[in-house]
Amino acid sequence: MVKDQQSADINDCPVFRMGEILMNYAEAQFELGQFSQAIANATINKTRARGEVAPLNISAIPNDPTRDPAVDPVLWEIRRERAVELMGEGFRFDDLRRWKKWIT
Repeated sequence: MVKDQQSADINDCPVFRMGEILMNYAEAQFELGQFSQAIANATINKTRARGEVAPLNISAIPNDPTRDPAVDPVLWEIRRERAVELMGEGFRFDDLRRWKKWIT
């Protein structure tokens, strides 16, 4: 029987975008308690520079009235940046479930 070409898996390996890797690393470093301005510069600020957006300064995060008060302001910025960077790539639903922020 000939395998249907549309359902054939012809990829040699999964594809990860650098933006996804940087966002994953930033979030992991925060969760490990190791997030610093140096990590922000190596991750979030690289993606912001590419888009010509002002860099994130973790010592001067502006007050966001829409921020969930249960979430640390730095983590909120990391999550917001992840949502922006990965917009339209199918990560949002899984992220919201993982963070226990999905409202049904």
